[in-house]
Amino acid sequence: MAHMRRTPLALLASIALALVLPAAAPATLTEVGVIGATTPATVPSCPGTPCLAVSRTTGFQVKVGTTHNVLSAPRSGTIVAWSITLGKPNATQIKFFNANEGGESEAAIAILRPQPKPNLTYKLIAQSPLVKLAPYFGKTAQFPLVNTIHV
Repeated sequence: MAHMRRTPLALLASIALALVLPAAAPATLTEVGVIGATTPATVPSCPGTPCLAVSRTTGFQVKVGTTHNVLSAPRSGTIVAWSITLGKPNATQIKFFNANEGGESEAAIAILRPQPKPNLTYKLIAQSPLVKLAPYFGKTAQFPLVNTIHV
């Protein structure tokens, strides 16, 4: 008899707990970046000639055409992954860049916060680990973050 009373009591407690706990808010996925922001679309120059590469540079675009802040997060949230579209340099071009630009190609994502003074000054808030890019040449690669970054 006690066993039969415990089952409805456990069921009633579960229903009450479900009513008390707040409903989970659905996640919203937003991609931040310049994809589609240029006309015509920007395409990698490699393996063509000249094959252009960015070397030892931390940079980002503040303006693309008439659009400002294309790389700003539109709201608070969490970065869970980042993507990059890469050219496909040939073996000779890769050898040249590795020899003259500091070694193998690597990239990471960084979160910067604008500072009030002086103009165009930013503070590094967080960054991901560096990723070797050679396996992804000629592709768009997405890198999930082991440790997410709050923005």
